[in-house]
Amino acid sequence: MGDKFFTGFFEKLVGVDYIRQDIIAGKSAQEIKEKWYCDVVKFKQQRRPYLLYGE
Repeated sequence: MGDKFFTGFFEKLVGVDYIRQDIIAGKSAQEIKEKWYCDVVKFKQQRRPYLLYGE
């Protein structure tokens, strides 16, 4: 994919750098999704006290 795809903005969009590294390493979408899922769960727990409405 090269440098045109993996700009600094890519990591800002996804929020972590390991997604780029995993794509370059050839990991499957499922592997990346499973790894990212843990971060999503943590984020949802952190934001819970600040929600105005329930999920």
